[in-house]
Amino acid sequence: MTVELFAAISGVAASAAYFPEALKLYRNKSAHDISLITFSIWFTFSIIWLFYGIHLGEIPVIITYSVAVVGVSLVFGLSIYYDRRDGKRSSRH
Repeated sequence: MTVELFAAISGVAASAAYFPEALKLYRNKSAHDISLITFSIWFTFSIIWLFYGIHLGEIPVIITYSVAVVGVSLVFGLSIYYDRRDGKRSSRH
């Protein structure tokens, strides 16, 4: 196994950690314990790393942060949706 393949697999596995949280949000239909500030920071820096990987042409970085952006977007988007649906606004951190 090459180092690049190992890095891509490891990165995708780590980035996939957002998906169980998104699934929990969807199943519970609530974002009560989610920090929008934390996920907005994760989203911002995942986007930066994705563009950096694209700039360098580094496939493991591109794959890793593409998965991260999708996962963080799901958590962030579901959190905003359920907060608005439940009448909660930006008072939650």
